Amino acid sequence: MPIKLVRSNHELPAQDDPTLVGQAEWCHLIPTLHRILANPSEAVEMPQIYKHMKFSEACAYWETAVYLLRFLLDWRDPGTGLQWWYRNNQEDLGDPRLTLLNQVWNSEGQLDLLAAWFWEHGQSANDRRGQDFLGKAWWDIFQRTHSNKPIYDHDPYHGGYNALHLGHSGSLPCSGSDLPTTSIGTLLRSDLKERKCVLILDEARGWYDQLILHGETLPPLDNQSWHIDVVVKPMGWLGTFRQSRKTGLWFQGRHLIHVAGN
Repeated sequence: MPIKLVRSNHELPAQDDPTLVGQAEWCHLIPTLHRILANPSEAVEMPQIYKHMKFSEACAYWETAVYLLRFLLDWRDPGTGLQWWYRNNQEDLGDPRLTLLNQVWNSEGQLDLLAAWFWEHGQSANDRRGQDFLGKAWWDIFQRTHSNKPIYDHDPYHGGYNALHLGHSGSLPCSGSDLPTTSIGTLLRSDLKERKCVLILDEARGWYDQLILHGETLPPLDNQSWHIDVVVKPMGWLGTFRQSRKTGLWFQGRHLIHVAGN
């Protein structure tokens, strides 16, 4: 991916912009994320992390990584998923999402800050200590590198439980009761043999909920999965999703990567 890392200089869109999945200050980079994944050969600019990055820039920068992990890989426990990925030497495993994660959010080892934050404050965090992530040696290096004098003015790990207020890209439903009661958009379906669908939506906000709702209307397949392309009209193609028969969740990419974070 020919990503060019630059000092961020984005003008915020209006809060009612149909390409936003959540509050503009946190979510304005997410359309660019989808643009990169939809056309990996296109040269696209993404923010470069630097010490004096403004608070608002840091919020958008890290929120986009959170969105990638939670909504595209559909890791309900990104701390565990990142632990698995680190143990696999942070190889991209042929997955463009992991390639992008390395290029943009691990260009100088800064992903450690998000991994440690998810590990200590994510699902099951009450039972986890920092040294349990990759062992005492890794944790000692992390402490020496980041804790004595933080490298960046604003990052996910320092400054309290959730210093950057990450999570504005939306909440993942835990059960059917958390979903909207009405589906919107249009689902176009092939025959059972092809197992393909296209979900067309007018705006990005709430797209994951609509994916679940429309997915529930599809006839079951024996030991196979429907493949749903999600398209938001003003934004474009968000990717192809299928539902895991193991987790019941909708995700992109390889199943072994998806289950690593659940």
